[in-house]
Amino acid sequence: MQKKLIVLFAAVFLIIATTLYLTLIRQNEQPIILFSRSAVVMSVRTGEILFEKDMNLPMPPASTAKLMGILLVLEEIHQSRLTLDEIVIISEEAANIRASRAGFVVGDAVSVDNLIMGVMLPSGSEAVMALGEHIFGNEAAFVHAMNERAAELGMIDTYFTNSVGLHNPENLSTAYDLAILARYLLQNHPEIINYSSRPGYTFEASETEKTEQNIMHMRNTNDLLMRIPGITGLKTGSGQWVGFNLVGSYSDGRNGRRDFIFVLIGAAESALRRIDSELLIERFR
Repeated sequence: MQKKLIVLFAAVFLIIATTLYLTLIRQNEQPIILFSRSAVVMSVRTGEILFEKDMNLPMPPASTAKLMGILLVLEEIHQSRLTLDEIVIISEEAANIRASRAGFVVGDAVSVDNLIMGVMLPSGSEAVMALGEHIFGNEAAFVHAMNERAAELGMIDTYFTNSVGLHNPENLSTAYDLAILARYLLQNHPEIINYSSRPGYTFEASETEKTEQNIMHMRNTNDLLMRIPGITGLKTGSGQWVGFNLVGSYSDGRNGRRDFIFVLIGAAESALRRIDSELLIERFR
């Protein structure tokens, strides 16, 4: 009984302390101290850096790397070389990738639209690989295109060795570079929000699709969508070599005046990433 009371009092104290800290943050009276190893907050409208913590520190991007792959997919659609209802076959290589999955298996025939959903919500590695193979022919060519596009966008500290964010000593990016990518996506392909802002999605195979599971329930890995109004995305990432990452986006719905991107890299736990996110949102929204 005594142990339960101690735990209860500790929980109440933590809630009170967090509430007080958030109040001070909101009033700009408290310096921002984050658990994440690096971070940046960037205005979507102007590109101004509103806050940074070691934003140019090269770190493993984990699954946030998939944002670059999705950019290439959206550009192919924009240039009329690909359509949302075009069917993509899941290859054996994509189906067997040892990383986060949407649930598609080898031989599944899935529309581009549903594969994008599979990437942006449950972080489906097989989905982004299949898209890359379909457009560029193979994974190596896809990754080469990702690196070329990163250079064109000025992401000078970014280098991808694979399309899904698997750990490799050379697979690196920075909070600043990922913010550049996120801002470009939001400004030039705002349709990405149609995917990244959904807490969940139920995939049902259409007449032109053929999958082993005709119905699949996808849950967005970004738990902020259910907690904070105004969160619109974009992509989480995690791995044992980096911890927990997030490329987040916030919109106040007032013609973009207060819209911003916040990138967190290297939080030790998902709960600490969430705390960091809430602190940044409280300060800058």
